[in-house]
Amino acid sequence: MMRLLTKNEIDARLAEEQRKRIDAGMAVAMKVDALRHQLADTQKRYETYRTEALTAIQKEIDAKAEELNAVELKLVDSRKEWERLQEQVLAPMEMQFASFVRDTKKKLSEEEKALISKRSDLEKQSFALNEQQKYLKKETKRLSEEEMALTKRLADAEKSLSAMKTAENEAELRRVEAQKGAEQAVKDAAKVRIQNEKERKELILERQKLEGYAKELDERELKLILEELKRSSPVQGLVPFDIISKQKNHG
Repeated sequence: MMRLLTKNEIDARLAEEQRKRIDAGMAVAMKVDALRHQLADTQKRYETYRTEALTAIQKEIDAKAEELNAVELKLVDSRKEWERLQEQVLAPMEMQFASFVRDTKKKLSEEEKALISKRSDLEKQSFALNEQQKYLKKETKRLSEEEMALTKRLADAEKSLSAMKTAENEAELRRVEAQKGAEQAVKDAAKVRIQNEKERKELILERQKLEGYAKELDERELKLILEELKRSSPVQGLVPFDIISKQKNHG
């Protein structure tokens, strides 16, 4: 025959259940707060990285454009001198020059396609970062909803417990049970603090990894773009003006 629980045993079990619900609610609330901070830090780092990278690239393009303008002026003067010489003694070299121009245009076209491909890769990486932000927002919303549901359940449990305590007659026994519950809560709180500290350290490590990845990506992409700009110039260290214009339009 199953033994019925005594009133003290029922109170003890109810108190234990309430304590577990409260601890679960606190843990969820802390995780939600940590995710919110992580989302804000990620958004800030992304905006800073994107702004600095675009600003640096635009400055480099503007500087190369100014150099190209100067070179174009020199080329105009050289072209006039060339036409004068061509009229005098260089007519037989006209076909060779035309072939050189065609080859140069073909090479510049290929280099322009390579730069456009690299720009597309950067846009894909930017899209991936945006998708990560959307995921973090979705997780934050879900955890917020769980937090609200747990809060409601805790409130209902507290009302039920309050109604039951109203009928209690043994005040001294309740005090002893409450003291035991408080001692257990202190122990549980210590466990929660240890777990929270562990999670905080993990989040710090993850943030450091993200910062290192962003810095490495920034340096690598800028280096690749600068090398392409240098290689694509018909004059050492310069970039063709039409490539710079198209690059600006894409930007």
